[in-house]
Amino acid sequence: HVVRPPAVVLCQVAALSAVLAGSPRPAGFTPGLTALEAARQLVAPEVKKKEKGEFEGAEFWEEHDDLLKKAWQELEPRHSTLYRFGPAFEKRYMHKALRGAAQEARHGRGETAASG
Repeated sequence: HVVRPPAVVLCQVAALSAVLAGSPRPAGFTPGLTALEAARQLVAPEVKKKEKGEFEGAEFWEEHDDLLKKAWQELEPRHSTLYRFGPAFEKRYMHKALRGAAQEARHGRGETAASG
């Protein structure tokens, strides 16, 4: 008769082993992968709710948050101009009323400008 530890103990041991090894990746990923490669192996939860589902699958994203942040850092931006937030960006991508409200708020005129 073989005595096996409960599944929760095995999960704790796997998590501790990952921490001790300095691995940011969850158990089940191929060793030696970059964060980007490991992130691409993730399978996002299926979205099922059509209403009030804003937190659906939140545990998945929270669990993999560190890995995903590292993967984004490894991924080079395709269009670097999208990452420059200056007047040209604001004019092109932000509605005129929103730009005006932001300007008012920057000058200390409060939130009334933003609420219209």
